[in-house]
Amino acid sequence: METTTTTIYVVTAGEYSDYGICAMFSRREDAERYIELHGGKCRSDVNRYADYSIEEYGLDEHRGAEWVSVYSTEISMGTGDIRRRDESQVLSTDLFARKSRVDVFDHSSDCRYHTARAYSGVSQDHADKLAVEARQKYLREKGTEYAEACTKRTQMFKEAAAHPVHQDPYFWTRGS
Repeated sequence: METTTTTIYVVTAGEYSDYGICAMFSRREDAERYIELHGGKCRSDVNRYADYSIEEYGLDEHRGAEWVSVYSTEISMGTGDIRRRDESQVLSTDLFARKSRVDVFDHSSDCRYHTARAYSGVSQDHADKLAVEARQKYLREKGTEYAEACTKRTQMFKEAAAHPVHQDPYFWTRGS
């Protein structure tokens, strides 16, 4: 007995952490009409004025699913150092297995903690590439002064940590 998969059309807006689902339809024409009625731009608080897109998904795609690898890479936005690489197992129907994604974290005032984490269902090299590209985009938006300041700040902390006084175990217990 052959089963058919019903396709749904998902209207989305935004990218990365601003990515969101706006509406779902059983017919592509309805999804296109939704976008047309909204002037082609999302108006929600999260995705204000982001362009809409239509993504297609099949219902009941989990039939015959298997475990697959999803790779992630975390990169420092300031120095470009790769901080962490991971491999996780997810079902092949999971969005992580089908879509690549990059999250950027720059909420701290200290640039040493600004990172991008890329996820890929393709390979570890692909996750590395996505992370590097996200950093390059970030630096284009922030400017080269940002990268230079971050590199200088990171070097200053490395030098301070290597200073003999900080290596002395009694330094922290002696008082001032």
